[in-house]
Amino acid sequence: MLVAVAAAIVFVVAGAAVVALFVTRDTGPHYPKQWDSRVTDIVSFNEATRGLKYKHPVEIEFMTDDAFTKTLSRANGPTAAEKQQIDQLSAGYRALGLISGDVDLYQQSQDLQSGGTLAYYDPKTKKIRVRGTDMTPALRVTLAHEMTHVLQDQYFDLNRLEKTKDDGERSAFRAVVEGDAVGVENAYVEQLPVADKASYQSESKQSSGTAGYDKSSQVLVANFTAPYIIGPPFVATLKAKGGNPAIDEAIKHPPASEAALLDIFTYFADQVPVSVEVPVVGDAEKKLDASPLGATTWYLMLARRLPGNVAAKAVDGWAGDSALTYSKSDGSVCVRARYDGKTSADTEAMKVMLDQWVAQGPADSASTSTSRSYVELNACDPGKDAQLSGTDQSVAAIELLAVRLQVVEAGFEQGATATVVDCISNKVLDQLTLADLGNDAESTAIHQKFLDSMSAAVVACH
Repeated sequence: MLVAVAAAIVFVVAGAAVVALFVTRDTGPHYPKQWDSRVTDIVSFNEATRGLKYKHPVEIEFMTDDAFTKTLSRANGPTAAEKQQIDQLSAGYRALGLISGDVDLYQQSQDLQSGGTLAYYDPKTKKIRVRGTDMTPALRVTLAHEMTHVLQDQYFDLNRLEKTKDDGERSAFRAVVEGDAVGVENAYVEQLPVADKASYQSESKQSSGTAGYDKSSQVLVANFTAPYIIGPPFVATLKAKGGNPAIDEAIKHPPASEAALLDIFTYFADQVPVSVEVPVVGDAEKKLDASPLGATTWYLMLARRLPGNVAAKAVDGWAGDSALTYSKSDGSVCVRARYDGKTSADTEAMKVMLDQWVAQGPADSASTSTSRSYVELNACDPGKDAQLSGTDQSVAAIELLAVRLQVVEAGFEQGATATVVDCISNKVLDQLTLADLGNDAESTAIHQKFLDSMSAAVVACH
């Protein structure tokens, strides 16, 4: 359901901070005879880093700031039909406890897509568009990222993103693609001269500050940035196990769902989502939408009211789900969702978590029930005036999953077995909180806490 924002609001797919994946505007590729002379060193670097040779150059269009911004935004606002979809989506988000109040999802998505973006690659036109002409270190780093997308497109066809069967598979594909590009980008940063690296870090920090993250609902920011937060350690783990060929394989055959991003061992086990019967509307109810929530949405829902590590462990048991968004006779919007666990114990554990989630929400706005193999949640929009308890830490929740993946990556790099790596990563997760991933995440105390939890986990798991 998170990715449904893109469909309802029709915003382009763009990246965090100074990078973007691609958008689609005009048609018809044009291939120049040679690369722009300003990027030939990046061409060589990317080919060496990824072990792939570009099949041909692509056009790089340097644009004025105004012209570039226009390519990232719509000339007109949402249509009446789109506005209705957005209102229903907002109500559904409130029902699931993901946002509160009267949130302008359309404007926030527009701000997120354009804020801080320096360049993007469009796989339809086979062109890279660039904001400005000054080849700063930050722009060079961004081009290393975008030119990785060119390699991916030439070998694996990025237009396949449009052909994925559902939002979960689409999210997983994007995370692998972006994780690969961020890996190349980071490697490019590491080889920069000291002065250029300092300049890049300063410009990147300034760009992140103007990206609109602090002005947008954190669940939107989390959805928007997740491929760039979870994707890199996911891909780095694949590389630790099998090098660039493992990355190539993951792009050719992406994870079947975003559950693999939460728990990479589901990817190694080739687990695919199970089919869960879609709820039906009752008397005096009107169907608005029917699509799975996906493992990430279940996780962010729980993490909004429960400890992040507890939420992560609960959703590790996700096998599949289905959901129905509907309106009642009074016009209020509700979501009826079914969660099926990998085992009956996983389903029962989710029932316990959802009951706790319901108890901490607005009175009489949600309930749970159990039927056959799944647990069912029925949640209704408490209204724009209802206030949610606590602080929205959706981005920190995504970062928490990335930390667990980083531990997995480190374990495989050290040659540990999958069983030991799984054990260590989850014991480290047990010791971390969402607060640890907040503003003080880089502090000495938090770093020491992480090291101590790693040491204790290694001892316990061996």
